[in-house]
Amino acid sequence: MRQSAARWISANGNTIVGWLRDEHGYPAAFRLTPTSAELLGALGPDGSAATASSADGSVVVGWTSVPGSVRHAFRWTQETGMVDLGTLGGAESLAAAVSADGRVVVGQAHSEIGEWRAFRWIDGTMQDLGTLGGTWAEAFGVCADGSVVVGWAEHPTGAMSAFRWKDGEGMRDLGTLGGAQSKALAVSADGSLVVGWSDTPEGTRRAFRWTESTGMEDLTEVYRALLPDGSELREARAITPDGRFIVGWGYHAATGRLEAYLLDTQRTGSSVQGSPCPEAALSIEPQPVEGNGMVRYTVPEAAVVRLELYDALGCRRAVLFEGWQPAGEHTQPLPALGAGLYLCRLQLGQRILTVPIIALR
Repeated sequence: MRQSAARWISANGNTIVGWLRDEHGYPAAFRLTPTSAELLGALGPDGSAATASSADGSVVVGWTSVPGSVRHAFRWTQETGMVDLGTLGGAESLAAAVSADGRVVVGQAHSEIGEWRAFRWIDGTMQDLGTLGGTWAEAFGVCADGSVVVGWAEHPTGAMSAFRWKDGEGMRDLGTLGGAQSKALAVSADGSLVVGWSDTPEGTRRAFRWTESTGMEDLTEVYRALLPDGSELREARAITPDGRFIVGWGYHAATGRLEAYLLDTQRTGSSVQGSPCPEAALSIEPQPVEGNGMVRYTVPEAAVVRLELYDALGCRRAVLFEGWQPAGEHTQPLPALGAGLYLCRLQLGQRILTVPIIALR
């Protein structure tokens, strides 16, 4: 069976990168735009994979095989092609993220004695970001200008904690939610908001958000009013540049499943605001959208309806409908969408529903 995975979408929504299996069964890094689809090649016989891109999609990073059956981090542009970023003296390295301008690459690389260490690469130089007293560290996210890096690092005890590294200040332990370990996975454009997951004292995993003023917050507790009873946000995997939207996965008590979520941090009411309304519904057909798409929604009782479309940066792109509608099921066509992530927001009087839209164009 042929496989593929989309790993990243650029901030402008126009570029998707990831990997697919080639005819020999090896992974192959790809870059997809509204006008082109290309394989990025590899520097060795065992394939490559793209993990992230710059804000405009012109710079792609990931890993490539190199001679010797090992992997090295790469940085790709149309002008340079795939460039090997090297290691910290050891065998392997992997690029996890790149700054908005494409200049700074972060990830993990082997040291001379084979330990994984978080790195920050800029202008041809790979920098070891250190640890929290142990031997192991990995970087997963970087702010827009490359000055703040987040990930996790080892303590002398062997426990791993989320860290925030800042140029000129070094690595800072972000702590946990009372449990053994935590992991930072993403950071806002200005470097002020960090998200990831942490263990709790009970041994469960919870999504967190960290700021200088609040420290580490349990997102399940902060946004409890938005969640169905018994539901939990387990991991925060990414955050929009402005810090408003957070995505990840959690436990949905109403279905009994682990499901993806999109959290609007400017919301403070219930997940369906106002009186309970189990009949209210909002969906996108098909999902993902390729070409023409349709919004299908249910109005349980006559109400003033507002249906809006937002892009991944939280900017409103269109008002699809606004006005009084009777109870029942309704549809509205989606406008032509470029490849990317969008959000459809339905307001029924004082109640609000949201659903993400993945557009492939």
